[in-house]
Amino acid sequence: MRPVIGITPSITPEEDRIQLARGYYEAIQQAGGMPYIMPCGREDLLDEFIMHIDGLLLTGGGDLDPQLYGQMPHPQVGAITPKRDAWEIELTRKALSKAIPILGICRGIQVLAVACGGDLYQDLLSTHPNESVIKHMQQAPRWYPSHSVELTADSLLSHIFGTNCIKVNSFHHQAILSPGKDLVISAVAPDGVTEGVEHSTYPFVVGVQWHPECMIQNSQQILLFEALVKASVKN
Repeated sequence: MRPVIGITPSITPEEDRIQLARGYYEAIQQAGGMPYIMPCGREDLLDEFIMHIDGLLLTGGGDLDPQLYGQMPHPQVGAITPKRDAWEIELTRKALSKAIPILGICRGIQVLAVACGGDLYQDLLSTHPNESVIKHMQQAPRWYPSHSVELTADSLLSHIFGTNCIKVNSFHHQAILSPGKDLVISAVAPDGVTEGVEHSTYPFVVGVQWHPECMIQNSQQILLFEALVKASVKN
């Protein structure tokens, strides 16, 4: 049987509907997994959700509430969804406690970091110490790779891609400041912005700042989803 991969959708600011870009579930299907959309809901049901999944995909979306990592909101912070924030962070912590394989994408890498006690740059252009920050909110098509990323030698990401340098797309104005407990930085942009993290203990807990689900026509980017699905197969 295909491993079941739980996918977290976005919720609207009014919290009256969920939404999910097609690329996420198509990538899981193409990689050999069974997508299982997990609507944000009651935290007391999280243990039951966890019982139904073999792997977890944390998707992109809006900004996290900076109060979750001990900061007051910067003027450039966008719309937040407190219900989704709380639910996803608790879901991530429960998945980690069960050693469930996790892939976090864009907002998802930030959720992973905050769940592990890390924090974020609330706005790269105005808060990052490198004054030569490159453009991280591209205006090219979503499938187009706009900048390079250096992968740490012998990291899980470098093994997945079979190289130490890849090209990625970019749609974010926030990024990881410190990754949190047991997460190590394994990919960086040319300006030093964190583009990938992985867990130092668990076999497959990975976060990437780019959007590989928009690039699944690229045989290189589908490798991330194949790695998640493979790690989620129960022996």
